[in-house]
Amino acid sequence: MRVFLFGYYGFENFGDELLLRSALKLLKDLPIERIDMLFPQKGSRKVFGLKIKQIPRNSPFGILHALKACDIVIGGGGGIFQDETSAKSFSYYDFLVSTAFRHKKPVYLLGHGIGAIRNPRNYRRLRKILAHPLCVGYFRDAISARYAAHFSALHSRGSDLAYGTLSNREKIRTTPDKIGLMLKYPVKAIEEFIEPLKLEGYKAIDLLVSFPKEELIQAERNAAVLSKDFFVRMPQTTGGQLIDDISSCSLLVTERLHGVIVASYFGIPFITRSSFKARAFLRDFKAYRAFYDDFNRMEVWGAMTELKKIDFHNQNAEFTRSNLEKYQKMVHSFTNRFLK
Repeated sequence: MRVFLFGYYGFENFGDELLLRSALKLLKDLPIERIDMLFPQKGSRKVFGLKIKQIPRNSPFGILHALKACDIVIGGGGGIFQDETSAKSFSYYDFLVSTAFRHKKPVYLLGHGIGAIRNPRNYRRLRKILAHPLCVGYFRDAISARYAAHFSALHSRGSDLAYGTLSNREKIRTTPDKIGLMLKYPVKAIEEFIEPLKLEGYKAIDLLVSFPKEELIQAERNAAVLSKDFFVRMPQTTGGQLIDDISSCSLLVTERLHGVIVASYFGIPFITRSSFKARAFLRDFKAYRAFYDDFNRMEVWGAMTELKKIDFHNQNAEFTRSNLEKYQKMVHSFTNRFLK
């Protein structure tokens, strides 16, 4: 069996690299001859015993050749069917999946989220994808799954692929006086957080860089200010090490969905910036309201106040258990379909 695997891989984005590792871990025990994987540059490697050929993302002819040669196409998670961050992103993956359909290749969407979508034309294109008889989707949140199910009975609820890597991973020791900041957007006045953080008893801050291309310069600026009053680290290692860095914090403030997922898995209290995908994923977390719209002292402390109102550890444990159960069901269903 030959597989074409696609996702936003190879750009040193913590969440996407976590999804890639999980996708390959899921596929390693299946009868696969080779994986052609979408990547920034060509190359070849072996992971988990799987032979992988990298297909350059900017090579239409290479992509077309790989799609024609494969037996099935697999979308390996993430929020790629959206036009909130880039209209080009939606068009790119629409082209990819539509081309697979034209060549009669079944497409499996594993652990994706849908939206946000602003352009009505993109909604029409998405509905066409979801209604296609060769498309089978397992979606990471209830909103995406319910929307997809309107167009085909082949779609169902799954969970985020990241749970495949997190499962059975041991949590390292939490540092009680350490807070983690995983910030995606520029901060206007980081200095206004110094006194409140001191009052909360924090002595150490991890500035967690999940996507160096977008976040590193801002993290360095924040570190220069905060290091005068706190012990500051700036972890930016992709993959396993950043997972451990998150799990060692006593509280995480994150603007990345996979920061939420990792913190939740290890039982680390978190607050997060309000976004379509964060609210969609956390919809099943009963009573969770610890969102902020803008990273300023009033909104962040408002989110912290909301977090303290709930029994985080018990409700989070139920939320995580439910997601792990949905993940296992997704893997079981996909494996059975793959082996038919």
